[in-house]
Amino acid sequence: MDYLQFYDLERHLFSKVHRTFHQEGCLNAFDFLLIVRWKSNRRKDLVIARLLENGGMDLNRGASCLTRQVHQASNHEERLAILMGPGIGLPMATAILTVLYPEDFTVYDQRACNALGGFSNIGSRTNPARIWEGYKEYREAVREHTPGHLSLRDKDRWLWAKDWVEQLEREIEDRSVALTD
Repeated sequence: MDYLQFYDLERHLFSKVHRTFHQEGCLNAFDFLLIVRWKSNRRKDLVIARLLENGGMDLNRGASCLTRQVHQASNHEERLAILMGPGIGLPMATAILTVLYPEDFTVYDQRACNALGGFSNIGSRTNPARIWEGYKEYREAVREHTPGHLSLRDKDRWLWAKDWVEQLEREIEDRSVALTD
């Protein structure tokens, strides 16, 4: 195995894993969990439990079944509802869908919400139709409040980095003010 391919995990996900999904119509547990670890390694135990429930205690079957349903769904709203059905939250579901459909999904992320100044309540909604409507508004805000020449994926990165930089600047300012007091 060429382990070097996993060093730049995001590149691997958006090339090989994305291509595998569209060629085979599903993902195995390894590729699915690569996406989960990329988004939030601390959430992997919950996702594994959901896959095992879905696959009759067979992790590969659970991942394959779930991602095949996503692949066969008739529209993006249904894809999101399928992933959130087994208890996968909006941030994780959109991360998975962003890898699989990068032209149509962006990661619902707290940093991006911070940079946009809103939308942090969408993940707490329970009605799938309301989640989808909120997510569409969020995705449109991502498109509108970032440089126009960027891809949807790069718009997501841009917002994440904006919040990260602003947080660091605030921390430096707070420390500087504390030292002068």
